[in-house]
Amino acid sequence: VEWAFGACDFGTGVYYSRPGENSAFIHRGVLDLGPCALDADAVDAKVSELATQWPGGGYHVLDRNCNHFADDLCAALGVPKGPRRIN
Repeated sequence: VEWAFGACDFGTGVYYSRPGENSAFIHRGVLDLGPCALDADAVDAKVSELATQWPGGGYHVLDRNCNHFADDLCAALGVPKGPRRIN
């Protein structure tokens, strides 16, 4: 599962797709951020918690975008952030 964040009129902006198959973006590659110590249920719980903090109406192209969400998700999962070059 690949998690993402985007703008929408109501509800959370957090959504998922199959890895590399999100039609809203051009897939350019995979970044290995190392292993996650959490099991699948714990990951789901972390994503559900983040989904409440990331409403789609709060999206801003420069200040609160998918890369900011990815940083928060990485922190919640206990893995390193992606490199700055992706933002």
